[in-house]
Amino acid sequence: MSKRLVLVGGGHAHLFVLEAIARGRLTPGETVLICPSPRHAYSGMVPGLIEGRYSPQELEFDLERIASACGAQFVEGRAARLDPGARELFLDDGRPIHYDVISLAIGSEPAGGDLPGVGDHALFVKPIQRAEAIVPALERAAREAGPESVRAVIVGGGAAGVEVALTVRSRLDKLGATRAVVTLVEAAHDLVGDRAPAAIRQARRALVRAEVSLRLSATAIEAGPNHLRLANGAVFPADVLIWATGA
Repeated sequence: MSKRLVLVGGGHAHLFVLEAIARGRLTPGETVLICPSPRHAYSGMVPGLIEGRYSPQELEFDLERIASACGAQFVEGRAARLDPGARELFLDDGRPIHYDVISLAIGSEPAGGDLPGVGDHALFVKPIQRAEAIVPALERAAREAGPESVRAVIVGGGAAGVEVALTVRSRLDKLGATRAVVTLVEAAHDLVGDRAPAAIRQARRALVRAEVSLRLSATAIEAGPNHLRLANGAVFPADVLIWATGA
């Protein structure tokens, strides 16, 4: 009997599923791809967007066109509820989508995003669409705070946080804010803790070369319109606060 495969989410995982279908390695009877937008941005290029190497349009790919090329149907919508007994997915506008097999790969939200003030005052690198606000914020800070006094704080010392801190420094240099203070805050005792010691040393050296200040064992607890507060009571001024914590 023909099976209907429903893919919820238009990121990396389901693009590989579509590729497998296009190449004949998977043969569902019907495939449906569901995503809130027909366009999706590639997360690996976000640091390049911040630095100025890419435009927002260069990060995006056309999910509707890709789905069609792979023989799948694209449905624009956001999943809201699942009825496993009836094998139905309901979108937020009430539309039901029947499935025989369903896969959910909807990405992640950054850890700590629910801390006081963070949702209102921090800029996020995830979901990807929210990252596009980082560049205008840096430009505004360089214009309003003055190129000599911009203060940028990045929370999260994983690979993404380190890369974002370096590209923020590069972007501010291009804006003439060569004396801006860029600070990377990490709750753990070291950077990129899941990587090999050599990678940690390389990350530290890169931050030193870029004159990015590093604050380790520093747990963020609250954000305001122009500051970040730590658990030890320290307060960092922040014209731009970027949240790059883990998933």
